[in-house]
Amino acid sequence: MILPLLLLFSWFTSYLPLMITSNGSPQDYGNYSNLNFTFEECVDYCNQEERCMVIYELESTVCQVFEIGEVKSVKRNTNIEQRFGYKVADSNNSTCPAGDTVGGEFVKRTVPSNQPTVVDSCRTSPIFKGVLSGLETPEEFDYVKEMADFFFNDTVKATFGMWLGGVRKPECIGNSSCQGIQAFSFSDPTLSENPTGFLWNPNQPDGNSNDCLAWIINADLSCGVSDFPCNITQSSDGLTYFNGYMCGREPA
Repeated sequence: MILPLLLLFSWFTSYLPLMITSNGSPQDYGNYSNLNFTFEECVDYCNQEERCMVIYELESTVCQVFEIGEVKSVKRNTNIEQRFGYKVADSNNSTCPAGDTVGGEFVKRTVPSNQPTVVDSCRTSPIFKGVLSGLETPEEFDYVKEMADFFFNDTVKATFGMWLGGVRKPECIGNSSCQGIQAFSFSDPTLSENPTGFLWNPNQPDGNSNDCLAWIINADLSCGVSDFPCNITQSSDGLTYFNGYMCGREPA
């Protein structure tokens, strides 16, 4: 899929820059600079440089940096060893796919977001126009872990969380008889009645209010699904920041 970047070059300094990363490579481009940075270092560099617009991971310690107007499009693919990033000026349009799985797309943000915000981003994205995805199988759970392992070092991974589909049913708020996955409703129309991909963290789910489901990496680098209040951008203990979500297209 070719993703046009022409609209992204309408840059206004009054907006907070946001770097979106995905899998793929630049197409139809002009001048660039090669810098001896890791991809993560290159993201930080570009966020601080006003003229930087697109970056591409050429090698593990070499990135290409493109200034405004030098890249007209990028080509998305499923090769997790090819990564690019680009700035957007409006966080309301800050979605881009990064990898593919049956259940949805792994979307990584550079700023933490609450669940209603990413629901809206997924729904209004020109790429998806979709809904938050669930985890149908353990293989889809493992896919999320593989993507997190690839994108983040251990320090970042230990604080990473991503929103999934799943909101506690109104009749299950404060109702202890509602247990496990059956306490939640899902907007993902492809999810089966009894999905097996929601591998819970210990003693989860444990909420009884307006809770939403998230896949998180714990401090010991284990991972699992937990429930959290839907309106938070980080957990109450400060250990998890919700910097990602799973977004999938609805079937035609």
